[in-house]
Order: sequence, then C-alpha cells, then structure tokens
Amino acid sequence: GSNTAWTWEHQALTRARWCAGWQPLAPRFDAVRTAVLCAPRDPAALRDEIVAMREKVRQAHPVRGARFDVKHSAGGMMDVEFAAQYLQLAFGHAHPALRTTGTAPALAAARALDLAPEGDAALLAEGYRFLRRLEHRLRVVHDQPIHRLPEARDELDKLARRSGFPDGGVLSDHLARWQRDIRAAYLRVLAAAPAGPER
Repeated sequence: GSNTAWTWEHQALTRARWCAGWQPLAPRFDAVRTAVLCAPRDPAALRDEIVAMREKVRQAHPVRGARFDVKHSAGGMMDVEFAAQYLQLAFGHAHPALRTTGTAPALAAARALDLAPEGDAALLAEGYRFLRRLEHRLRVVHDQPIHRLPEARDELDKLARRSGFPDGGVLSDHLARWQRDIRAAYLRVLAAAPAGPER
C-alpha cells in the first residue's frame, strides 16, 4: 500500500547524507531528514510495513540453488539494515543518537539504549561486519561489485583462503551459522515491536 511506499522512502532517508549540490539546500535536507526520523510512529504498523518491504526486496532478487547472496538472501546484509532502520524509525523521535546515517552506528546506539532484545544489536553488528568483509573480498576477487558466493568449489576455496578460512567448506559452515543467527535476530527485533495504539 501507499504506507509501505512511504516507509520505504523513510528507510532510504535513514541512510541519506548531504554530499554534493547547491550548498544552501544542505540545511533544508538535514531538516527534512530529522523531521522524518523524529516523527512518532505506530511501531506495530511500522513493523508490518518493513517486513512486507523486506519480503518484496528478497523476492526481487531470487537466489538459485544453495548460493548465498551476501546482500539479499535471508540472513544477509539487508536483514541487518532493515532491523537497524526499523529501530531508527520506531525510536528516533525519542533518541537523537539513533538519527545517524550508518547501520553500525545505529545498532550501537540501539544497543546502548537497550532498544533491541538482549544481545541482538551486538549480534547484528558483528554479523554485518563479517558480511561486509566477505562482500569486499568478493569485489576484490572479481574486480566488480558482486554479492553471490561462487558455486565452483575451487572459486569458493579461493574466496575462503582470502577471507582467512582454510577452505570453502569451513567458510560455508561459518556463513550458514551467521545466516541463521542474523535472520533470527532480525525476526526478534521486529517481533519485539511494542504494540501501538488501536487503529
């Protein structure tokens, strides 16, 4: 619905920062961004909209077979980003520390403010660091932005060694654990949405 479209735009604004353009517009841009992050929301409705949008994005990037997409697969970077954006939009009106443009700082603020279930903000931040490093290694190996793990065993072994693992099997096991833990933490953060007023 239109609410979900608005929520998607607001999610994008959590990440946006002024970097170029006509300088007198910068304070107006910051004011709009702050106004969006400060708007009080019904957390339960926000949760439903973010879950729906996450599912839409996942379906738009189908992953063949057992290959893992560090960005789009369930348990990937998008789960972490959507959890952080949920926390920013749900609680940003009350906590200025959440009005940051980065996923990791947003999770650090949520952790300090105790806004996520026990340990989940730290787990998501650590998983995000791991996936970001893996994404970087993929980019270096292929010399272009690429998010899917290779299917060929020798390619996977090469990626594993460059990432500090003895072989592709060990990397795959490690990744499977992160994928499971990130997905579970994402679902817990969104399930913990306080009930909003009756609509």
